[in-house]
Parts: sequence; structure tokens; C-alpha cells
Amino acid sequence: MKPPFNGSRPILYLIDGNAYVHRAFHALPPLTTAAGLPINAAYGFVRMLLKLMRQYRSEYLAVCFDSPKPTFRHERYPAYKATRKAMEDDLRVQIPIVQELVDSAGIPRIMRDGFEADDLIACLATDAVRQGFDVVVVSGDKDVLQLVDEHVVVYNESRNAWMDAGAVRAKYGLDPGQLVDYFALTGDASDNVPGVRGIGEKTARALLEQHHSLDQLYRNIEHVVGNAGRLLAAQRENAELSRDLVTLRRDIPGVGCLEREAFHCEKFRRKEFIACLLKYDMRGLVGELRSEERQSLSPGAGTGGGAHRDADAMTGDLFAAVRRTRDMPSSGLSENVLIANESAVRSFAGVGGPSVTGTILFDDERVVFGCVLQRSDAGEPRSIYIPLVLHVDENGAEVPPVPRECVVSCLEGILRRGSLVTHDLKTQLSILGERELCVGAAACIREGRCEDLMLAGYALNPAGREYTLSALVQEHLGDRPVMEPRVSRHAVFTEYPVRRIAQKALETLHRMRELREVLSERLREA
Repeated sequence: MKPPFNGSRPILYLIDGNAYVHRAFHALPPLTTAAGLPINAAYGFVRMLLKLMRQYRSEYLAVCFDSPKPTFRHERYPAYKATRKAMEDDLRVQIPIVQELVDSAGIPRIMRDGFEADDLIACLATDAVRQGFDVVVVSGDKDVLQLVDEHVVVYNESRNAWMDAGAVRAKYGLDPGQLVDYFALTGDASDNVPGVRGIGEKTARALLEQHHSLDQLYRNIEHVVGNAGRLLAAQRENAELSRDLVTLRRDIPGVGCLEREAFHCEKFRRKEFIACLLKYDMRGLVGELRSEERQSLSPGAGTGGGAHRDADAMTGDLFAAVRRTRDMPSSGLSENVLIANESAVRSFAGVGGPSVTGTILFDDERVVFGCVLQRSDAGEPRSIYIPLVLHVDENGAEVPPVPRECVVSCLEGILRRGSLVTHDLKTQLSILGERELCVGAAACIREGRCEDLMLAGYALNPAGREYTLSALVQEHLGDRPVMEPRVSRHAVFTEYPVRRIAQKALETLHRMRELREVLSERLREA
């Protein structure tokens, strides 16, 4: 979906840097450099930034960051954000890394002592509209919705949601210009903004629908009857304090008067950016950039279809082994795989005794992303993909991981009552054991209910050079590449729709079942 503007004005993209660094840190599994420096938040932020630039290719872009120093809000109200936990050390050390990466790419970075990123965005957006821009604020923070008007929209990248004035009215029942007063009444627990205690969202909405603004509400306070009137009268100071705290500043010295060209990303500094990525061991991203031989990542370069490339072109190492299978006919590959929630996992594990083919998907650092399982009987669901970290769907909405205890129960049921076909059983059980996700494996192995395709391949050809799944498939089934259970260290599963990942994983299971039949027959003949 394109920004909801008519195309007559240039578009400035303003990104809330801190918000997306925080989101990436909590959404992605731990990633570190060879030296042990955490980089998962930095890596996730760069992923988001590159995705945004590829999709929309704006000539004008800036990233805004919070001041590390106390803000004017802390001076006005010392308890502001006092209930928040201290920032984790592993996150704190990544903020400068993200800023270094932004600078290396030549993308304007805005930060001012005493102000938050939202204030900088408000100031820049207001001035940009005066200069003839339309503005896209890239943020998931509800506070920036107060900026929305005919020339400013908010884009929540993680949910692929555009918020214009109509969307704000649909969500809150109020115009964007009324949101400051609405938040002043309801408060904000996450920022420790008090609001008017006892006034909830429904009451606040009704009051503003009738009186339009906080000032008008207090001018007519004698007409507000009942408990709401008493609460408002007793807490007027809190209401006005809260309004000051939630109002974004549009008059920051030295920010609102930036020259138009200060936003311009005329030339993306690819060489410097790649050098910075390599400095922090983000080789997967470097590989993607270098593979785009004829496509510039400069935000102003390219129009039309180039901005909406086939997803395969952005998958890095994750699906490299299976790109050639796209048009390959194969029986059973049209079968659907269920993206499992907790209920589906319990249903899958509830029928005792089936033979199950399965594998986990993990990376070079033994982080487990998902688990795909397929039954041999006619039970339903027959094939499931279990997300073990945060994924996204086709619309960019988040798909949460299945709770750990549910996964443990499912795997325990399979290993205690059924039989399992997999590849490299030792590594998979070791990784699952490290995370206490595997119970009952000893009995399954002792009773001979586990089949390991890697061991079967070795038994048939002890002199072989390698026994990866792809190597065994090529040797025994012909040249039919598969996605390996062990994926690139830099394969981050918030980048690709979960259904596509699941379908590729299901194709791998089909190859495993075919391989099992061939290996079993050849072992009987040996």
C-alpha cells in the first residue's frame, strides 16, 4: 500500500529511531558479534530501515532519536516515566551502534538535548508541511497520532498500518486534534502520566464529543454532572499537567528551521554503510546489498516495479537453497500447513501414537525459530508450523510465538508415545535440551522410535563427504534442493511472512519423507 497522498508534493519520512530499536531488541532473539557485542536491536533496526527504503524510495528521510539526558517533561514532572524499568545494558550499548550505522549511510539523524524523538518529529513535520511536503511519520507510538492531518499520516511499519484522520476517528471516535485532550484525561500508565484518575476511555470520549476540548470542558464544568464532574473539578491540576506532558513540542530551537535539503538523501553511501555493517559482523545484510548489483538503494533512485521486488530477492541466505525449486513439480507440495497457535499444537499432540516427521529451524548460534511437524496418519491437523519466536503474517501483523510450556507438552507427547523421523537428531535434541524444550527423548531413542536420516545416509556411504539434508537429497533423490533446518545466522523471521516460511519448511518435510523411503529400501538391500 502506498502513502495516502495525491502525489502532488514530495514526501518526507520521519522515523522514530528509539521506538524501533526497542521493538527490535524485544522481538528478535539474541545476536552478538564475534567479540560478544549484542547487535540484535541494531540488526533489526537496519532490516526495518532497508525494507522501508526499498518499498517507498523517498528522496527525503530523517531518523530522530531521544536525548539521553532528562527532558523538559522531567523538569515539569519529576515522576515522568519513573515507573519504567531501567534500560537493559544489552539494549543501551546498541543505541550508539544504530546511530553510527545511520550516519554511515548518509541518512540525516536528528537529536537534541532535552527532547524526545516524538518532539523532534512534531517540529520537523510542522515545518516540512509549511515547506510544501507531505509527511509520513514511521512510528508505533500513539502520541504521534496528534500530528495527523491532511498532509501528515502515521505508518506503523510492524503492523503495516496507515493512520490518516479517518483511521484515527475510527479507532478513537475523535479527531486527531482532540487526542491531546483525550490522553490528558485518560493518562498514560507507561509514561506515568497521571490523567484524571477515575475517568476512563469511554467517559473521556463522551466528554470530548460533547465539549470538543479540555478548555471548553472546564469552562462548562458546572454542567458536567455526577461522578465525572466531581473528579474533573478535584483533579483539574492533574488534567492540565497531563496535557502539558502529552503535547508534542513544535517549537524546538534550531530544529523547525532546517533547510529543505537537510532532509535530502541524494546519495546513499553504500561503501561506508557496508564497512559499518562488516564492523558489527552483519555479513548477511552485506550479502544482500552486494547482490543488488543493478539496483541502487539510494532512496531517490528507481520507480515503479523496482520498489516492489519479488520477495525472493530480499531473502538473503534463508531461502538460497530452495530458489531453484520454485517451478519444480512435486506431489503433495500443494498441501497446506497450519500456522499453529496454542490450541492447534495441543490438538496435534492429542492423538497418541502417530509417526511424525519433523524438524526445528535454527541458526548458527543455535537459536530456535520454529518447528514444523507432519503426521503420517489422517489425523487433523496433519501438518503444523509452530512459531517459537515472533513472526509476521502477509500484512505485516505480528504472529506471536506459541507458549513454551505448550511446545514442551507437544514434543513430549510425540517422543513418549509416537515415533519421530528427522535429520541430525543429535544436534536437534541438543539444542532443544539447552532450552529445556525436550522431554522424553531418551525413551524414544532407547525404544528405537527415532529415525535419523543423517545416520542412515552415513550407514549407506561411510566414505561420503557430507551428510547434510541437501547433500543426501541430491545423492539419493537427484538434484532437488531443500531448505536446510540450519539456516543463516542472519535469517530473521520478522522479515518474511510466516506462511511462506512454513510452506518452505513443509516442502523440506516432504523431501525428508521421500528420502526416508529410499534410504530404508537401500538399507534393507545392503
